[in-house]
Amino acid sequence: MVDKITPEGLPELGLVEVSTSNYGGHPPEFWAKQLTDKICGYSDDNEPHIKEQAKAYKDLIYRVCLIYLNNAIKSYKASLKALPLVAKLCVAVNSSFLKLVVNVDVIAISIPFL
Repeated sequence: MVDKITPEGLPELGLVEVSTSNYGGHPPEFWAKQLTDKICGYSDDNEPHIKEQAKAYKDLIYRVCLIYLNNAIKSYKASLKALPLVAKLCVAVNSSFLKLVVNVDVIAISIPFL
């Protein structure tokens, strides 16, 4: 759904696209489709062989976007799981070694998870 949010007579803000979901955020497939639509598109008025090539290219772009989005989610989840382990390690080692190995910001974030 696309709504125009600027009342008549005011400077243009542009178009805003709105998409809602139930019980949480959008899945990676939604974001891959959004990315694909922004990256490439084709007209239905083109010749059939050109349309087929464009659709195949768009499908390939969708799959690549989906792979990278899923990998980013896995990486983020792995980082969250590692925070408590880093905190326990920080407590176990002496402070001089700690300053060399672990960034102080990570320690400050990780310690509450003990």
